[in-house]
Amino acid sequence: ETPYCKGEWNHIANPYISLVSLVSKVRKSNKMNRLPLMIFRRFHSRDSQLHNKSSFSLTLSGIPAEEFLKQHRAELIQGVKNTMPIADDLLSKSMIGDEEYSRIKAETTEQERMRELLNAVLPKGPEVMGACLKALSEHERHLVKYLRESR
Repeated sequence: ETPYCKGEWNHIANPYISLVSLVSKVRKSNKMNRLPLMIFRRFHSRDSQLHNKSSFSLTLSGIPAEEFLKQHRAELIQGVKNTMPIADDLLSKSMIGDEEYSRIKAETTEQERMRELLNAVLPKGPEVMGACLKALSEHERHLVKYLRESR
């Protein structure tokens, strides 16, 4: 950030301040010439935060993550070859807890691990299911592609 905006930017960093409030604060501070840059930073920051949050509520070929995971539950349980990288991704994003991760890891077969993973993910809502589908798409892309096309 440029030095002239740093203090002002920290002052208006509250995400609930409206654009009108932002403009009036800038006008009062006699920094109208810097207004476009400040507005750009403000809304660019908010857009990227929204994008990062919503990237988890994923759809796959127009199918919501929840529907995809429920519809293909049996095929996922039988077809996923390595569940732990998926569980690692979900744990690193705080989508599942340590206890759930430990239960998944304690299972002896991949089918049991995947079943436990789905049991942990499905009740948690669209954000967690989207993150699970994203991790599946990254680590088991051939299976996900096959299931998507077999629909």
